Amino acid sequence: MDNTVSPGSNPVGPLIAADELFCHQVMDSFACVGSTDPSWTEKVCAMAMARDGSLQLGFGLGKYTNRNVMDAYAGISRGKEQITVRASRELAPEPNLTVIGPIRYEVVEPLQKVRFVLEPNAVQPIAFDCLFEHRIPARFEDRTHIRQGYRVMTELVRYHQTGVASGWIEIDGYAPRSPRTRGSAPATTRGACATASVIRSPMPNHRAPGCTRTTSSSGVRPTSNARMAATTRSSSASTSSTRRARARAR
Repeated sequence: MDNTVSPGSNPVGPLIAADELFCHQVMDSFACVGSTDPSWTEKVCAMAMARDGSLQLGFGLGKYTNRNVMDAYAGISRGKEQITVRASRELAPEPNLTVIGPIRYEVVEPLQKVRFVLEPNAVQPIAFDCLFEHRIPARFEDRTHIRQGYRVMTELVRYHQTGVASGWIEIDGYAPRSPRTRGSAPATTRGACATASVIRSPMPNHRAPGCTRTTSSSGVRPTSNARMAATTRSSSASTSSTRRARARAR
């Protein structure tokens, strides 16, 4: 949509679906933030691990409004092996779409249920679909405020939440055994218990689509009792005059 109110007027940010809601806090659209700091950031980070320590899932997504960037990572680790898929895209024209290639973040029920997804992809032989469900209310950390001389160096707000997770993980076409199967794959970890952590915090830079893979000599696979054990989620936002980002997400 054209964001020019009238010829010669000050422009307004692009109108998006969130602007229908009654929760604006600045004189602009929800496509914009109330700071010109390029390091303004919102980020979510989550992890889940097997009870026996044989398998761990990691997920993160960052939104950098004043840089017009959204990036993410999704991966697993088992033993000494780590497999990661990373992706990045331009934020416009869909700033609230939390999808980057095969990586997806979905708020199913605010502060109750969130979903972390890595679709099957051509980059790495891993995929997962994990639903986090809260068990305790989300709690804020103390605000981080660092001042140096005349400058506010960092302004950061972050919250954490712990709960359980269910879903499936697939590695090289293989999934740990469980009562349910996914297609012809051996089985999934649906219904397993987990802890998750979600963090919105600054990320120093963004990466082009790509991935990293580090493999150990052991090459162990997750065992049949490798059930998801725990997920902690935390969210934060920050602003600063350095490479940190904003004061509080809208």
